[in-house]
Amino acid sequence: MGLIQLLKKKHDEVLAVMSTTSCFAPRGPDDVEAVGEICSRYRIKHLVNNAYGLQSQECRHRIDTAGSRGHVDAFVQSLDKNFLVPVGGSLIATFDEEAINAIAQFYPGRASLVPSRDLMITLLHLGRTGFMNIYQRQTELFELLVKKTNELASAIGERVLQTSTNLTSIAITLTGLPADEQTLLGSILFDRGITGARVVCPGTKKCILDHEFINYGSHSSKDQPPYLNIACAIGMSHEEVDILIETIRKEYSELRTKANRRSNVLGFEQE
Repeated sequence: MGLIQLLKKKHDEVLAVMSTTSCFAPRGPDDVEAVGEICSRYRIKHLVNNAYGLQSQECRHRIDTAGSRGHVDAFVQSLDKNFLVPVGGSLIATFDEEAINAIAQFYPGRASLVPSRDLMITLLHLGRTGFMNIYQRQTELFELLVKKTNELASAIGERVLQTSTNLTSIAITLTGLPADEQTLLGSILFDRGITGARVVCPGTKKCILDHEFINYGSHSSKDQPPYLNIACAIGMSHEEVDILIETIRKEYSELRTKANRRSNVLGFEQE
């Protein structure tokens, strides 16, 4: 059921619609402007999950375009992902001063002041120019990551799931590995210090409040190959991109070699 049909049918039951700009590939950002226009038509609040979005020119443009036309009520982003501060805080923004004041009034007054302090220190240290330079560096490194991931995919017989509008995350298939080795690769990468990588296997199901989600953890219930997500956010260096790609290549190759050996042994025993 599409958004328009859903709002027509259950308008009185919908408090707000949340769209997403920053997400894991192969999903791309939602059409924030179109979603916001539909919400305005039905007088439903439109919130945007902009987790990594401040560092993405594509996400910023989508929110700015929708917001300038009054189609975004609020958008929220992570402090650690966008401002190089420790995990633990988020930033809520609106295009309407009255709206942000109303949100501020709901603050219970018991949360830690540390994220605000860390953000202030970082802003004073880097300034606008410093942050824009960091965001530009992320853009350059992401282009490098895309190039090297495509080279890796070609070398190991996999392919990159192209998502031209996603400028922080990239996905590479894992069709050359057996199912158990695919999830093992994710565990191994985590042990090697690559904590942001995610392996998504097709067919995973999960039921939440009587709703069944097929391919849980992915972006779609449609058939798709298994894949590995990797991302390039601010703070990453050229050297780390090289280490990331080399580690994936090494561990993938070792797992496939072991899987082939087991397959050969099994075939020999059956003969």
